Amino acid sequence: MIKQNPNYILREIHNIPYLLPIGQMVAEHRKGVQLNETGAYLWSLLSTERSMEELFDQCARRFEVPDSEVPEMRSHICQFTEALIQKGFLLTASSFIATGAPLYKCINIAGLSIALHGPEAAFSDKFDMFSVQTNLPVQPAELPGKSVEVYPHSPYKTENGRMLLRSDELCVMEYENKFILFFPTMKQVKEVHIDKNASSAKIYCTADYDDDFRENLFHVLRHIFLYMAQQHGMFALHSASILYKDKAWLFAAPTGIGKSTHANLWKEYIHTPILNGDLNLLAFKDGVPVIHGTPWCGTSGICTRETYPVGGIILLRQSDINTVVPLSEDQTVLQVCNRLISPLWTAGQLDCNLTFTEAFTDKIMVRKLLCTRDKEALDVIKNEIDANL
Repeated sequence: MIKQNPNYILREIHNIPYLLPIGQMVAEHRKGVQLNETGAYLWSLLSTERSMEELFDQCARRFEVPDSEVPEMRSHICQFTEALIQKGFLLTASSFIATGAPLYKCINIAGLSIALHGPEAAFSDKFDMFSVQTNLPVQPAELPGKSVEVYPHSPYKTENGRMLLRSDELCVMEYENKFILFFPTMKQVKEVHIDKNASSAKIYCTADYDDDFRENLFHVLRHIFLYMAQQHGMFALHSASILYKDKAWLFAAPTGIGKSTHANLWKEYIHTPILNGDLNLLAFKDGVPVIHGTPWCGTSGICTRETYPVGGIILLRQSDINTVVPLSEDQTVLQVCNRLISPLWTAGQLDCNLTFTEAFTDKIMVRKLLCTRDKEALDVIKNEIDANL
């Protein structure tokens, strides 16, 4: 279903119809648009929600379109409404998104299938390797169970909720059935609504689809995906990973400590492939600890879509010496959990992260490595790994 954005009104200037912004659209410096007779008629029809089929039927009758020209008319109306939707003049209900709005592509990350709806220009090409082939247009029953919808306009209204988190980069509000995320440094992203059941999310933004927008949206989609993944028993560890002796080994540390440097030492001297340079998704598969590939990999640009069994997690700490430090069971759980970047907005999410971490670390090797940035650090932890294989 589609309808008018109430922040635009139709006015005639010297008998020429224009859609002109008012209210919020003026605050956002939006411009108006000139319409022709058919466009003005379609706008008048959309004072109430209507389906595309209703628009086709009404226009065919109003303009007495011959049957032979109906396909061309339908194509023109689709192009017209899609253009107005992308620019924010028209608003779409979720039911219309599911049945007729542009589907950018379906992706599958770690077994989660997600339909991305919105203009192609809004999305990063970093999703390409995770795309799932589908014949467009698809029927609603053929779409994945999860969806992310990009709306090039502000939401109807912002409700009062409970503040869970506030920082310079992210604010999270809780409502009865959803979370709303705000990104203060991203002026193009207005609000992000995530359903608590992890079935869908809506992103409200401007229609300035430039490189900065695509990079910001890619970052926003990570937040959405990590919430969905958490609800399905998968948790993200801030870490670089390599493949050694058919298992993934993860080097976890805060930014700037040297996890990428350490992974690159293995690649240079042991010729191990790097699987992901920044974020690894932990899970169990048939009871076995694994990592799943994701497109989010920091500045390294290195990622995979494959799944690998996990050998262990190495917690890195800079030092003047290279030595392995034993950890107690409680410190193992706590320190690995502290490196998770899965959502931690509520007490329930904390419990979820802790429970998973305890079960996961119980089945793998976890060590703390005090280390320099040279090859001796590799030799020390490699000896420890080989002794425990």
